[in-house]
Amino acid sequence: MKKEKNKKMGAEIIDVADTLQKIAKKVKKRKELEIVPSLAKTVEFSEIKGNSNFHNNRKSKDINNWNATDFVLYVKDKYYIKYSKPLELNLISSANEIQKLKDEILENFGYINNIIVKMYIDFFVHKYMDQKIIKKPFYFSQLKEKKYIEFFKVFCSNNIGGEINKHAVFSKSKDISESNLENRFFLDKSILVREYGIILSVNWLIINKKYSRKKALEIVLYTCIACHKEGTLGDIIGMTNSLSPYPKSFVFQEIDKVNKYLSKQTNKKVDINIKFTENNKFNFIGVNNQ
Repeated sequence: MKKEKNKKMGAEIIDVADTLQKIAKKVKKRKELEIVPSLAKTVEFSEIKGNSNFHNNRKSKDINNWNATDFVLYVKDKYYIKYSKPLELNLISSANEIQKLKDEILENFGYINNIIVKMYIDFFVHKYMDQKIIKKPFYFSQLKEKKYIEFFKVFCSNNIGGEINKHAVFSKSKDISESNLENRFFLDKSILVREYGIILSVNWLIINKKYSRKKALEIVLYTCIACHKEGTLGDIIGMTNSLSPYPKSFVFQEIDKVNKYLSKQTNKKVDINIKFTENNKFNFIGVNNQ
């Protein structure tokens, strides 16, 4: 029994290492991450080297201070992440389309702020980008099509309720439930991570959504790095700590390696301090029987 458990934990560590290799390869051309040469067959968190130019085409600043150009480059990043190829664009005309998009959102919602614009872009890329590029390339003018903005408004009304307002898109959830996590996941996986932290997100993706450990960890780590560049990684860390203790039944518990990895990426100590105990918290997630 003990031998089998050790074998399972060893496989999990290899999964984590393989995930980081995948992340590094995926963004190699953009110089976001690079693997430090190693003679080992697997790559540990400590072997991943960060690059200060993670978003080298966009200034790192608070989202409330983003301008139209920042949103253009955000869409470009999202496109690259989704399709692993660059998005060809005209920066000036695309920025003009972002301004028109803001006008359309204002007309539909009655108010506007950068958080809502970003949330809409996440929604569009996740739900509709695939169908828009089947027959022709993506154009920024497609973002402001009224039917998609109306779908977004309906989605917000039906799934998020009063949480979307003039000042914020999501408040910190007091009620953590399967439906709440599903709603965030439906909108955009990065929102799930921002809202519910690292450990809960990884384990929910693995157990309830049947993601592999590698895929779940890739999503969460990528979001953490992006949030660091936006200045919001502290919110994710705070939420992760606040939900402790986590159930021992959770299949991913490699928080020490996550701490080392994020510390390396941010050039400052990251201390996610959590525990795993025998408890019934998050019992809607269930137990992984693999």
